[in-house]
Amino acid sequence: MRSLWLALGMLVPAMAAAQTLTLQLQAPYSAVYSFTASSELVQDISGMGAMTVNTSVESQLRLESAQNARDTLTVTWHMEGTKVSVRIPTVGMDTAMQLAPIAARLTLLRNGTVVHQQWLDTSGLAGGEMFGQGGILGVRGTSHPWKIEFPAKPITVGESWEIAHTDTLDPSGRGSSVRSAKATYRLEALVDTLGTRCARIRSTTQFEFSVQQQTQYGTVSLTVSVQGTGTARGVAYVEVKSGFLVARQEDSETQMEMAFSGQIETVGSMQQSLQYRLVRLQ
Repeated sequence: MRSLWLALGMLVPAMAAAQTLTLQLQAPYSAVYSFTASSELVQDISGMGAMTVNTSVESQLRLESAQNARDTLTVTWHMEGTKVSVRIPTVGMDTAMQLAPIAARLTLLRNGTVVHQQWLDTSGLAGGEMFGQGGILGVRGTSHPWKIEFPAKPITVGESWEIAHTDTLDPSGRGSSVRSAKATYRLEALVDTLGTRCARIRSTTQFEFSVQQQTQYGTVSLTVSVQGTGTARGVAYVEVKSGFLVARQEDSETQMEMAFSGQIETVGSMQQSLQYRLVRLQ
């Protein structure tokens, strides 16, 4: 009996140690993901009335990482084959389009913190397409749905950590965006997902943003200003070996106030519900 208790005493610390890990992005790494998103936007603009816009997006995200220096790595991502469907019942609009690719190269710390970003292809964010693909990716709590920012120290199952950041976005050269976000993450469990050992991480993100953009509607030139706040909640499965995502799902609710200036002067409000899903294909 004494030997049994000794064995159990040795087993308990071993099990506890197995539930603690350090998550870091690794290089080289490459993967292709399926990205899908759906959005319902309810807007009420003075002089134009209320309108509901339903948008769905299907795309592929191609990701490659390479060693940059001892403590950093370079990640290049391409979003391509993007199909967008837009439905506006009040005006009888139901259309679909394919957007041009977008691509960027980032330098990151191994915990996922972005230290530099360079846009490689912004044709998919130009002009009116900014409101399709750019809106889906840029006005949420995170601008990089394929990653999570980890703490620098080892994480124990059940432990939570917070990440706060402020970043800017001006890929089209026709405006600017400032976004602040505070995310709370919790390592829930270590599980096997899609044949891969993963850390299951649940998150809640509070974010706020301001956007100003020059745009053209036919012969009408406008400056559009938007300010908003929102909350996003999601769950992610992170490959323990590489630190990259295997799958992620997130839902967000956003409230916005907007103003148009230029040849048309008006104000309005918007509420957006957004859901997206990212799943590794290979």
